[in-house]
Amino acid sequence: MVHGEFKILEPRFNAISSYFEMSYDELLIYRKPVNFYSAEQIKTAVDDPIIVHFTSTFLCNRPWQEGSSHPFKKQWIKRISSYQKAIQIKNISLKQKNLKIFFYLLPRRASICLFGVLQAYVRPMFLRMKL
Repeated sequence: MVHGEFKILEPRFNAISSYFEMSYDELLIYRKPVNFYSAEQIKTAVDDPIIVHFTSTFLCNRPWQEGSSHPFKKQWIKRISSYQKAIQIKNISLKQKNLKIFFYLLPRRASICLFGVLQAYVRPMFLRMKL
């Protein structure tokens, strides 16, 4: 056990989907982090990731989901195809489809702000209500 001695890994070691789909300023608005990586660290993670973490968001689905536009989708399909004979693409939910449509109806900055509020404040309330 390390007992409090730890280091924060660079985002290149966990390049999540949001890094590829939003600008740095949009990430700050959407995620509302207390502490966050620098713009240069995020740029390096996008340009030269070591581990790509396929997180699902309303904008960019995982490579195995319908409509995925993830920039590493082709690499993932090629890699997984060497292990599996067939790849089954999964449908995304109607809720996910509708969120994506709604996002593109508004100006991008307004959507980032609105979806950030939904993600940071409204979603946790609904999750607490389900418990």
